[in-house]
Amino acid sequence: MPSTSKATSRSTSAAPYETEPTARAVARSKSNTPTAVSVQEIDETNTSQITPVQAPAMELPKALHDNGSRRSRAEKVKKTIKTFNIQASRFFEGADIIRFPVSLEELKKPRSRRVLEEQCAELEGKEAQVMSAIFTDKDGRPILAYFAERPILEEGEMRRTFTAETQYNGRTQDDLDRLKDSGKKIINDGLNEELQTIYQAAAQALCSVTKLKGDSKRHTSAKHMHYTAEAPSDAEDFSAEREEPCGVAHLVQGWQQQAQSEKGLYISGSITRSGTALAGYISYLRATATISRKIDTLLKVVFPEYHEKFRSNFSAGSVFPDDYGPYLGRSIIYKAQGSGHKDSKDGGPSASFGVGQYTGGEYIFPELGIKLKYKPGSVCIFYSSTIYHEVLPFTPNVQTKQMQDDGITPGRIGSVFFFPEGSMEVLEGKEENWAAETAFGRFQFLSGVDS
Repeated sequence: MPSTSKATSRSTSAAPYETEPTARAVARSKSNTPTAVSVQEIDETNTSQITPVQAPAMELPKALHDNGSRRSRAEKVKKTIKTFNIQASRFFEGADIIRFPVSLEELKKPRSRRVLEEQCAELEGKEAQVMSAIFTDKDGRPILAYFAERPILEEGEMRRTFTAETQYNGRTQDDLDRLKDSGKKIINDGLNEELQTIYQAAAQALCSVTKLKGDSKRHTSAKHMHYTAEAPSDAEDFSAEREEPCGVAHLVQGWQQQAQSEKGLYISGSITRSGTALAGYISYLRATATISRKIDTLLKVVFPEYHEKFRSNFSAGSVFPDDYGPYLGRSIIYKAQGSGHKDSKDGGPSASFGVGQYTGGEYIFPELGIKLKYKPGSVCIFYSSTIYHEVLPFTPNVQTKQMQDDGITPGRIGSVFFFPEGSMEVLEGKEENWAAETAFGRFQFLSGVDS
């Protein structure tokens, strides 16, 4: 297995607004007020306080198990992809369009960190948008796609269009509730509850066997999340106050070492740190294959050019057959609070979503004046290296008795599917299975050898 001792982090960047946590994030990490932030520092020298991430004990929804013969599994996958493609096409044809008077190129220009923070603070108190939308630049090019809830268009009904100034009109939770009360049919373009349940269990299981790292440029410095467990009616000496480690697991099949691109691509250490971690990663890939297929269809319908590019480079750079792609990397933000940033090392649009039991966690994009409700299961696909973004603080729900029985802990598990820009440059033009056949180009003499 290639060495990973100095593999780069997604947080590496020279951009001025990525070099340190924001003042607002620092204040949150020091706060002990649950409504302000639910992740707090605890005494690391007192090991009795520290509970490692536990693997779930629940049984996943049977409807999504790949039971039966190999042929029936293949037929099921084919049918699932067809359904996802139809759903994605209906989103593209019916979701609201919101156009901004700025080009994608203009968004790439550096902006004052102080101004961005002021804009973030203003958005925190604003009521969020909850409905699906395609946000475009002034030339009509998609820059952000939000897959959430929306009313189904009836025959002869035209899709709605908005400007930057009118983007909140008729798009809040109250507006959606009124539509539901009027009998309007509502559809969810994101991940349904079964997919969320599977992803939460799979991500928690993986984080129980791999090491969670800090990423202070994107998240607060707290190392543990505090939450409360529901007490059984007959419990004696029951401790309701619990805590769980939080942090980030970077899962990348091939990326560059920091400031050492000449050494080629490496598998990230979160995957290869131990045999158990590697086995856990493969199990996670298999369990989340349906989610990957869903994300793939969403990317394809809004950003088809990048989907084709990612697919080609993924086929060259992937070394794990259980990964459906098309993204070569994923980050699991496990119960950690967010901080404003850009992901300058990401190439093209990235996909992000959250799952779990929590309140809060809205998504804000200060340059565009966007605040999204970003409920569990909602998906955002956007140019993460270009558009400044931040997930607002969340508060974990109470861990119910059923969750305790299932071994599921509350809180927010965020995930980002991305393709490192440096990896794309290396993989461009490479043949399918290049990384697997040549150890990322280190064993060129094995290229093309029959297996």
